[in-house]
Amino acid sequence: MPHTKENGELLKSHVNYHLPPPKGEKYPVQYIRTVGFHRAKYDRQLVEITDKRTCEEAFSLDTHGFQWVPSTIQEKEWKDEYLFALPPQVHKDVQDLLMRHTGATYVHPLPPHVIRRDSHQKVLDIQDDVPDDAILNMAPPAFFVHVDQSYAGAEIIINRQPEADSLLAKAKHHRWGIVNVWQPLKPVNRDPLAVCDARSVDESDLVPVVTRLVYAGQNIDDEQWHVKANPNHKWYYASRMTPDEVLLIKCFDSKLDGRARRTPHTAVETPEDFGPPRESIEIRCLVFWEGEDLT
Repeated sequence: MPHTKENGELLKSHVNYHLPPPKGEKYPVQYIRTVGFHRAKYDRQLVEITDKRTCEEAFSLDTHGFQWVPSTIQEKEWKDEYLFALPPQVHKDVQDLLMRHTGATYVHPLPPHVIRRDSHQKVLDIQDDVPDDAILNMAPPAFFVHVDQSYAGAEIIINRQPEADSLLAKAKHHRWGIVNVWQPLKPVNRDPLAVCDARSVDESDLVPVVTRLVYAGQNIDDEQWHVKANPNHKWYYASRMTPDEVLLIKCFDSKLDGRARRTPHTAVETPEDFGPPRESIEIRCLVFWEGEDLT
């Protein structure tokens, strides 16, 4: 069972931090949806994670970089994968939810949208003789500490959109960012998502890593952050999340006034995990505040 601390109930779990390559070598490009991606080596560290349900702190996107809010997304079945398109009602619900809780004036959901239904054990069971470049047609929880986009990666994302001209026109003069909408599809009984208080993360903890998705014969490159271990990191999770709840995760913010700009996160194991694989969807969104200056 988790033990308690004055400001909330804690559990201890291992997380996978960035492991630097051998001296003189560059960190390799990470090929998304391949076996090799899930064989990457990490610096495994034991950390304390506070259950947000047991502390009185009021979490907010601009202070902590994350926030739990009630879900107003009407979809309940989630039968399809929705990789490159959301149903119109879900699209609208996500826009409305983010505008309500962030004050944004425009929200643009970004494909691909990630639905995870597979167990981490499936990855562990892959035979050693399967080559690293073999395509992995499964989506298990992401058990490594990361931010989906680096600052440079956010620029790559917005420039790659089919609507780039109109989006860049907004981003040229106004505050913009990337916020993930993470929602369980069923009650979370294992592998919850943990988030790290942005204020506890130094810029020097962040390591840019190139990720590559090979799709339709083309290389689609992004840049994300891996995160180096730091004893100052403050981790949180919400025990037993349900589809009635959403976790908002800020991955980028153009504003430079001291507010949270990025939030490391990772799936974690807990002593009370049980049952079938965790099912969740993560919808990344460009968000714009057209009444605010860029920085």
